[in-house]
This record gives sequence, structure tokens and C-alpha cells, in this order.
Amino acid sequence: MADREFDDDRARAARKNPVTAHGTEMVKLWWSGEAVSFKDALAKVDIQRKDVVARFGDWVVTLYGLECISNYYPIKKERLWEKYSWDRHLNEKRWVNMPAFLVAFEYAKGYHKKVDANG
Repeated sequence: MADREFDDDRARAARKNPVTAHGTEMVKLWWSGEAVSFKDALAKVDIQRKDVVARFGDWVVTLYGLECISNYYPIKKERLWEKYSWDRHLNEKRWVNMPAFLVAFEYAKGYHKKVDANG
């Protein structure tokens, strides 16, 4: 499968302006097409708001690791550094917003490295 083209403007905007855990942007649920609030999206995938470190579109960096809230997909923090190619794997999935994922993935690796190094 050929790589999808990424929207460079959206990726740049996500890098510069991560939406924090208190963001108000709506989330479109992949399985139903329904637009719900950030709070409701978290509830539907059983993520506690207090566990959210940062939000990048429909991806959230959490105390657990990195999680998609529009089509629940968790990546444990311990797995962020595996040789496995997360970007290649997720690029094959139609529902993934790759610009948001790529920025969230790098942020999650930096956050969890720092957190793990400090205990």
C-alpha cells in the first residue's frame, strides 16, 4: 500500500499548538461518525481526564502511553521504543489521522522518557 500524503499545514499546526487535556474541539467517532465533546469521547473509551497529559486531535498522550480516542487504539508507553514501525503500521489504517499521530507519538516518547527517567 502506498503511503498517504500528509497535510503538512495540519502537521505544522499540531506541532505548534497541541490541544491540552482541557481542549474543547469536538471528536468525530470513527465507528459511528458521531461528533462528540472531548469529555464524552474520553468517557466512551474509558480514559480518565486526569490521566491525559496532552491532546493532538484524536490522539491523547496519557499516563498509560498514547491512545486514539476516535477509534480506541492504545499503545502502552513501554512499547513506544520497540523496533516495530508504528507509523508504517498505522498508516495502513484508514481511520488514522497521520499528522496528528506522528506529532503525538514524538511527544509521547519525549514525555514518557522524561517521566520514566525521573521515576
